[in-house]
Amino acid sequence: MRTVRLWWRRALGSFTGARNDAAMADELQTHIDMQIDENVRAGMPLSEARRQAHITFGTVDAAKEGYRDQRGLPFLESTLQDIGYAIRSMRGNPGFTAVAVLSIAIGIGANTAIFSVVKTVLLDPLGFREPGRLFAIRESIPKWGTSAEGIPASPLHAREWGRHCRSIEQISVMRLRKRGRRRGGRDRCRPTGTAG
Repeated sequence: MRTVRLWWRRALGSFTGARNDAAMADELQTHIDMQIDENVRAGMPLSEARRQAHITFGTVDAAKEGYRDQRGLPFLESTLQDIGYAIRSMRGNPGFTAVAVLSIAIGIGANTAIFSVVKTVLLDPLGFREPGRLFAIRESIPKWGTSAEGIPASPLHAREWGRHCRSIEQISVMRLRKRGRRRGGRDRCRPTGTAG
Protein backbone atom coordinates (compact mmCIF):
# COMPACT_ATOMS: atom_id res chain seq x y z
CA MET A 1 0.00 0.00 0.00
CA ARG A 2 2.89 2.35 0.77
CA THR A 3 4.33 1.74 -2.69
CA VAL A 4 1.03 2.64 -4.36
CA ARG A 5 0.77 5.80 -2.26
CA LEU A 6 4.36 6.74 -3.13
CA TRP A 7 3.78 6.26 -6.87
CA TRP A 8 0.52 8.22 -6.66
CA ARG A 9 2.28 11.08 -4.89
CA ARG A 10 5.07 11.05 -7.48
CA ALA A 11 2.56 11.06 -10.35
CA LEU A 12 0.76 14.06 -8.84
CA GLY A 13 4.12 15.73 -8.30
CA SER A 14 4.76 15.55 -12.04
CA PHE A 15 1.72 17.73 -12.71
CA THR A 16 2.23 20.28 -9.91
CA GLY A 17 5.91 20.85 -10.73
CA ALA A 18 5.91 24.61 -11.46
CA ARG A 19 4.46 25.56 -8.06
CA ASN A 20 6.76 23.18 -6.21
CA ASP A 21 9.83 24.39 -8.16
CA ALA A 22 9.21 28.00 -7.12
CA ALA A 23 8.70 27.04 -3.46
CA MET A 24 11.80 24.86 -3.49
CA ALA A 25 13.93 27.60 -5.12
CA ASP A 26 12.84 30.01 -2.36
CA GLU A 27 13.71 27.48 0.33
CA LEU A 28 17.12 26.74 -1.16
CA GLN A 29 17.88 30.43 -1.47
CA THR A 30 16.93 30.89 2.20
CA HIS A 31 19.37 28.14 3.24
CA ILE A 32 22.13 29.65 1.08
CA ASP A 33 21.52 33.11 2.62
CA MET A 34 21.66 31.61 6.11
CA GLN A 35 24.96 29.89 5.27
CA ILE A 36 26.36 33.16 3.88
CA ASP A 37 25.41 34.98 7.13
CA GLU A 38 27.03 32.23 9.17
CA ASN A 39 30.23 32.43 7.10
CA VAL A 40 30.35 36.26 7.45
CA ARG A 41 29.94 35.91 11.24
CA ALA A 42 32.83 33.46 11.21
CA GLY A 43 35.01 36.25 9.77
CA MET A 44 34.99 35.55 6.03
CA PRO A 45 34.69 38.38 3.52
CA LEU A 46 31.26 38.53 1.82
CA SER A 47 32.45 37.27 -1.59
CA GLU A 48 34.30 34.31 0.01
CA ALA A 49 31.30 33.59 2.30
CA ARG A 50 28.99 33.49 -0.75
CA ARG A 51 31.40 31.20 -2.66
CA GLN A 52 31.70 28.80 0.29
CA ALA A 53 27.91 28.68 0.72
CA HIS A 54 27.46 27.78 -2.95
CA ILE A 55 30.15 25.10 -2.65
CA THR A 56 28.37 23.65 0.40
CA PHE A 57 24.88 23.56 -1.15
CA GLY A 58 25.82 23.22 -4.82
CA THR A 59 24.03 25.14 -7.52
CA VAL A 60 20.32 25.81 -7.20
CA ASP A 61 19.63 24.22 -10.62
CA ALA A 62 21.36 20.95 -9.69
CA ALA A 63 19.42 20.78 -6.42
CA LYS A 64 16.17 21.49 -8.27
CA GLU A 65 16.92 18.74 -10.78
CA GLY A 66 17.62 16.19 -8.03
CA TYR A 67 14.47 17.18 -6.16
CA ARG A 68 12.42 16.97 -9.37
CA ASP A 69 13.64 13.41 -10.01
CA GLN A 70 12.64 12.36 -6.47
CA ARG A 71 9.35 14.22 -6.47
CA GLY A 72 7.88 13.26 -9.87
CA LEU A 73 8.05 10.60 -12.53
CA PRO A 74 10.86 11.70 -14.88
CA PHE A 75 9.73 9.51 -17.78
CA LEU A 76 6.21 10.97 -17.57
CA GLU A 77 7.53 14.53 -17.47
CA SER A 78 9.87 13.94 -20.42
CA THR A 79 7.03 12.32 -22.39
CA LEU A 80 4.77 15.32 -21.74
CA GLN A 81 7.58 17.67 -22.79
CA ASP A 82 8.12 15.66 -25.99
CA ILE A 83 4.40 15.78 -26.79
CA GLY A 84 4.34 19.53 -26.24
CA TYR A 85 7.39 19.97 -28.51
CA ALA A 86 5.77 17.79 -31.20
CA ILE A 87 2.55 19.83 -31.10
CA ARG A 88 4.47 23.11 -31.36
CA SER A 89 6.48 21.74 -34.30
CA MET A 90 3.33 20.56 -36.08
CA ARG A 91 1.70 23.96 -35.64
CA GLY A 92 4.77 25.64 -37.12
CA ASN A 93 4.79 23.46 -40.25
CA PRO A 94 1.20 22.51 -41.22
CA GLY A 95 2.11 21.24 -44.72
CA PHE A 96 4.54 18.65 -43.39
CA THR A 97 2.04 17.72 -40.67
CA ALA A 98 -0.70 17.10 -43.26
CA VAL A 99 1.59 14.91 -45.38
CA ALA A 100 2.78 12.93 -42.32
CA VAL A 101 -0.75 12.37 -40.98
CA LEU A 102 -2.01 11.38 -44.44
CA SER A 103 0.88 8.92 -44.90
CA ILE A 104 0.22 7.34 -41.53
CA ALA A 105 -3.53 7.10 -42.26
CA ILE A 106 -2.90 5.42 -45.64
CA GLY A 107 -0.43 3.00 -44.04
CA ILE A 108 -2.84 2.06 -41.25
CA GLY A 109 -5.71 1.66 -43.73
CA ALA A 110 -3.64 -0.54 -46.09
CA ASN A 111 -2.42 -2.73 -43.22
CA THR A 112 -5.95 -3.12 -41.90
CA ALA A 113 -7.29 -4.07 -45.33
CA ILE A 114 -4.50 -6.58 -45.99
CA PHE A 115 -4.87 -8.15 -42.56
CA SER A 116 -8.64 -8.42 -43.01
CA VAL A 117 -8.18 -10.27 -46.30
CA VAL A 118 -5.47 -12.55 -44.89
CA LYS A 119 -7.57 -13.27 -41.80
CA THR A 120 -10.66 -14.07 -43.83
CA VAL A 121 -8.89 -16.20 -46.44
CA LEU A 122 -6.20 -17.95 -44.40
CA LEU A 123 -6.89 -17.75 -40.68
CA ASP A 124 -10.65 -18.03 -40.24
CA PRO A 125 -12.24 -21.47 -40.55
CA LEU A 126 -14.52 -22.14 -43.48
CA GLY A 127 -17.97 -20.60 -43.18
CA PHE A 128 -19.64 -23.97 -42.66
CA ARG A 129 -20.99 -25.44 -39.48
CA GLU A 130 -18.86 -28.61 -39.58
CA PRO A 131 -16.06 -28.17 -42.14
CA GLY A 132 -14.76 -31.70 -41.42
CA ARG A 133 -17.88 -33.11 -43.08
CA LEU A 134 -17.19 -31.44 -46.45
CA PHE A 135 -16.03 -33.60 -49.32
CA ALA A 136 -15.51 -33.40 -53.07
CA ILE A 137 -17.23 -35.81 -55.46
CA ARG A 138 -15.79 -36.95 -58.80
CA GLU A 139 -17.27 -39.38 -61.27
CA SER A 140 -15.57 -42.33 -62.86
CA ILE A 141 -16.97 -43.69 -66.11
CA PRO A 142 -15.14 -46.92 -67.03
CA LYS A 143 -16.46 -47.16 -70.60
CA TRP A 144 -14.98 -43.71 -71.36
CA GLY A 145 -11.62 -44.76 -69.95
CA THR A 146 -11.45 -42.02 -67.29
CA SER A 147 -8.42 -41.85 -65.02
CA ALA A 148 -8.39 -43.11 -61.44
CA GLU A 149 -9.08 -39.62 -60.09
CA GLY A 150 -12.21 -39.37 -62.19
CA ILE A 151 -13.79 -36.34 -63.80
CA PRO A 152 -15.75 -33.51 -62.19
CA ALA A 153 -19.29 -34.47 -61.32
CA SER A 154 -22.03 -33.45 -63.69
CA PRO A 155 -24.30 -30.72 -62.26
CA LEU A 156 -27.35 -32.80 -63.19
CA HIS A 157 -26.01 -35.85 -61.34
CA ALA A 158 -25.06 -33.70 -58.33
CA ARG A 159 -28.58 -32.28 -58.08
CA GLU A 160 -30.06 -35.77 -58.27
CA TRP A 161 -27.73 -37.05 -55.54
CA GLY A 162 -28.74 -34.08 -53.37
CA ARG A 163 -32.43 -34.93 -53.81
CA HIS A 164 -32.25 -38.68 -53.28
CA CYS A 165 -29.27 -39.35 -50.99
CA ARG A 166 -30.30 -38.81 -47.35
CA SER A 167 -26.73 -38.62 -46.04
CA ILE A 168 -26.08 -35.44 -48.09
CA GLU A 169 -27.43 -32.36 -46.35
CA GLN A 170 -26.60 -29.87 -49.10
CA ILE A 171 -24.71 -30.00 -52.39
CA SER A 172 -22.99 -27.35 -54.51
CA VAL A 173 -21.28 -27.61 -57.86
CA MET A 174 -18.32 -25.62 -59.11
CA ARG A 175 -16.76 -26.02 -62.50
CA LEU A 176 -13.59 -24.45 -63.88
CA ARG A 177 -13.75 -23.67 -67.57
CA LYS A 178 -10.67 -23.15 -69.70
CA ARG A 179 -10.59 -20.99 -72.75
CA GLY A 180 -8.32 -21.84 -75.65
CA ARG A 181 -4.87 -20.45 -76.25
CA ARG A 182 -4.36 -17.15 -77.98
CA ARG A 183 -2.09 -16.89 -80.92
CA GLY A 184 1.38 -16.30 -79.58
CA GLY A 185 1.14 -19.07 -77.01
CA ARG A 186 -0.19 -17.20 -73.96
CA ASP A 187 -2.69 -19.19 -71.94
CA ARG A 188 -6.06 -17.52 -71.39
CA CYS A 189 -7.35 -19.83 -68.68
CA ARG A 190 -10.09 -18.22 -66.62
CA PRO A 191 -11.86 -20.04 -63.80
CA THR A 192 -15.59 -19.48 -63.72
CA GLY A 193 -17.81 -21.09 -61.12
CA THR A 194 -21.41 -22.14 -61.13
CA ALA A 195 -23.21 -23.30 -58.03
CA GLY A 196 -26.44 -25.18 -57.77
